[in-house]
Amino acid sequence: MNTIRAVQLLSLLALAVVREAAAQAPARPTNLTVTASSSTQLNLSWTDASTNETGFKIERSPDDVTTNYVQVALTASNLNTFSSTGLNPGVKYYFRVRAFNGSGDSAYSETNSAVTLTPLAEWLLANFTPAGLTNAAVSGLLADPDGDGLSNLEEHARGTQPLTADATNAPPPAIAPAGTNAFLTLTHFRKLTAIDARFTPEASASPGAWSAGSNFVEGPLFMSQTTSIVMETFRDKTPVSDAGARFLRLRVEHHGVPDTWLTGSNMFFALDEVACGIISNLLYVVGGNGTNAALRSNTVAYNFVTATWTNGATLAKRPFPGNHHAAEVFDGRLYLLGGLGSNSEGRVQIYDPGSNVWTQGTAMPWNAGSCASALVSNFIYVAGGSVGGTATNRLARYDPASDTWTNLAPMPQGRHHTASATDGTRLYVFGGRINSLAGFDDTQIYDPASGTWTNSAAPGSIIAPLPLARSGMGKAAFLNGGFYVLGGEATAGSPGTTPRNVYNRVDVYDPAANTWRQARPMPTARHGICPAVFNGRIYVAAGGIAAGGGATGQSALLEIYIP
Repeated sequence: MNTIRAVQLLSLLALAVVREAAAQAPARPTNLTVTASSSTQLNLSWTDASTNETGFKIERSPDDVTTNYVQVALTASNLNTFSSTGLNPGVKYYFRVRAFNGSGDSAYSETNSAVTLTPLAEWLLANFTPAGLTNAAVSGLLADPDGDGLSNLEEHARGTQPLTADATNAPPPAIAPAGTNAFLTLTHFRKLTAIDARFTPEASASPGAWSAGSNFVEGPLFMSQTTSIVMETFRDKTPVSDAGARFLRLRVEHHGVPDTWLTGSNMFFALDEVACGIISNLLYVVGGNGTNAALRSNTVAYNFVTATWTNGATLAKRPFPGNHHAAEVFDGRLYLLGGLGSNSEGRVQIYDPGSNVWTQGTAMPWNAGSCASALVSNFIYVAGGSVGGTATNRLARYDPASDTWTNLAPMPQGRHHTASATDGTRLYVFGGRINSLAGFDDTQIYDPASGTWTNSAAPGSIIAPLPLARSGMGKAAFLNGGFYVLGGEATAGSPGTTPRNVYNRVDVYDPAANTWRQARPMPTARHGICPAVFNGRIYVAAGGIAAGGGATGQSALLEIYIP
């Protein structure tokens, strides 16, 4: 009996242990890894550290902001792998995993991320051996290993084979009627999934002087489509009868996957609250640095052709370093308007890269920094700004040719730390603040032709406000008919910010439709930036990674957005 009772007691004890274990939440998974397997799939693996889980919850985020994680899958127990499919090419995704059972969820695993393959990278892996991939003469974008006259980039873009000579089967150039005239046309094939390759048609009266753009070539004009290939035509806009000779050609380039971000080369030192301008093939950047007075006065430049930075030692230093300058480019010169600190308030500082010299223009009508600005019809419009920490609603127009200012109708809402830009005819001012980091969602528009403002905050206004109230976005970028408002900062605890109270979101305003949409968020949340547009891309250099800046709040980053 004693033996039987002992066995019964042991059985009851074991059952109690099992029940106690089942009543506890499972242990946290560890060692999460994420790897790319294709342009639409990422594979996860982790260490299962528990013995009592019911399964695992997989969560994904586009930006590693805690509030932006969403659950995408549940797996069974004792599994430690998962494939996330249906993703977008060339995009970075963040993941975290936790175990669960009837008693609750474990703590999260560490987060990890990976970038899905671009269509070009996936194509290269599918068509070349490991040895071929390391040989530029075989797998380089301009290489033609099969000798059929098509580079690897063209083979990828057209859906043909790089190691087997192909006939493109594209119709030859032709002359086709349109209306009462006849025009030279060029028809080609394009692979639907090669979204990172871009065909640019160019027209010319002689093979040595090509012109691109909608003023010169019409198209693409849809012809036909299969499940993988589309045939389309481009048409010269100059009638054949108006010219002795006309030429058409297609130039293909690896432009990158639309709605994705690339990481460029870092600056030599960090800056925040930056201003910038593009002159020729150079992006000039100035800004603040809370820890190094010498760096605050530096002028640095990024070369779009060589993808390299100057270190700031060879370019002239501006006379009033400061930060929070507004900036515009006119007639090959960079104009800084106002600023905060180093006696830069209200100053007009002009940099001439040809002579590498800074000069001063006539000061603004008010001593401010963090103003909104835009160049419209050879005049620079400057609105708002911070005057001794208080927002002003003043507006003035600067004439660079005569170095004079004209006061204009004030803004409906005084703001500083806004995002501003122009569509070529009007000044748009988005968001901003009046004192604290708490931002507003105003969309304010000034029309120089009528000399009047419209404002989303006005009673009965139909203008769409900024979707998320915030400030500190720097400039807005105008591209493809839309205004891109990037990043920004907010007070502690504001929704959607990083732990350092900075935004990485990108909102796009379509003035024709009066609507907003969200684009792919910046890889790195920042404020005090100056997005600049070059060759169809938006370049975001430096900027603050913590609200309010400070000694550890600057960055040396360069991130590039492909719309």
